[in-house]
Amino acid sequence: RWLREHFKTGDRGITVVSFFDTSFVDSDESPTSYDDGIRAYQDMYDLLEKHNDIRLIIKPSKSEPFFLRGHWSSPEKGLRLIAIWEKLKKHPRVYWTGDSGDLPLIMAMSDIIITHCMSSPTVEALGAQKKAFWYESGLKHKGLIYDKIPGLVVHGAAALEKRIRTLKRQSKQDYVRYLKQNIRNNLEPYMDGKGILRFQKLLAEG
Repeated sequence: RWLREHFKTGDRGITVVSFFDTSFVDSDESPTSYDDGIRAYQDMYDLLEKHNDIRLIIKPSKSEPFFLRGHWSSPEKGLRLIAIWEKLKKHPRVYWTGDSGDLPLIMAMSDIIITHCMSSPTVEALGAQKKAFWYESGLKHKGLIYDKIPGLVVHGAAALEKRIRTLKRQSKQDYVRYLKQNIRNNLEPYMDGKGILRFQKLLAEG
């Protein structure tokens, strides 16, 4: 029902992918520049064009004014980024939540969660045993510690499509096995989705 409300196409035999970005700064020295953001969103659009069964939920971390009129705005590159946003918003298989989207609800409705390096939703998703990874449109995080964990960090459009195809085919049982072998203790020690409950208990005991 939720899918029918938010997408203009049917909900049978589909894969729901959510994409969360991070803060982009107009500097080549930034870990995530405007150019990285522009490429990442274009890669999401291209992914839709190659996979007709994908429904894409997008929650940007910032609103349009941040890129057009804010302290970190860029008159040229901000317009290029927003132009891609507008193209995605009009796509019949995209649900654009805006920066105020409900992150837990989006993740619950998603089969695959993608976050631009190295924002937190991917860690939260993996902790709940959801299929998830970090996506980097460039190579700035290549070879760093999390990049050494198989399947956790994906670089570039070709690798993005390959990882999506792999996850779409992978059974729940096989994915849980992957989590136990690669993610548990390297990134998330529990993987039971109860991190907030443990934190509440810790506060109560304190």
